[in-house]
Amino acid sequence: DETYTATEALRLAKGNCLSLAIVTRALADVVGVETGYQLVDSTPVYQLDKDVVIKGKHIRSLLYRGSKTDRGATPLRVDYFPDTSQGYLARLTDDEYIASYYRNLAADAIKRHEWEQGYWLLVKSLELDPINSDAYNSLAVLYRRTGRERMAEQVYLFGLEKLPDKLSLLKNYQLLLTAQDRTEEAAALTLSCLLYTSPSPRDS
Repeated sequence: DETYTATEALRLAKGNCLSLAIVTRALADVVGVETGYQLVDSTPVYQLDKDVVIKGKHIRSLLYRGSKTDRGATPLRVDYFPDTSQGYLARLTDDEYIASYYRNLAADAIKRHEWEQGYWLLVKSLELDPINSDAYNSLAVLYRRTGRERMAEQVYLFGLEKLPDKLSLLKNYQLLLTAQDRTEEAAALTLSCLLYTSPSPRDS
């Protein structure tokens, strides 16, 4: 499903995990309940979608009975996929949460081949969350699908040098090199993927 605003999701009675988080935030604001967000793994952890490897993860909401700054406060989790086997990745700031909204809208635009809209949505996302590897992956995919493979490669190289979470970038750069018949470079990246250690989860 696509990402919707709270009004759209309630009217259409559908949406993805971020749509649920947006509805949850809107309803919580009405009654004065504080909210937070966590990023978690989903299954499958990685999947191939056409010419891009996508890391399976989603956002779940946290509802607090008091202030979320209270030590020891146990929030109520609102999760699109209530699976206890999900792996915790990070607690999101408000800017990171809003950035994910723009990033999802960009992904929807890219699927519809609305390249310019997708580009500017990614720019907005990166203004809010400038070290997000998913946004850079999406930007590289946009460049690749519009025939600008050199620019896509530059995005991958920048991300691999500057960003803390590199595995999706490694996997997608490897796909680009394979498509270009750069077999030795692709093989080296395959080894890098096997040896890669993901960053530790951020505060729960």
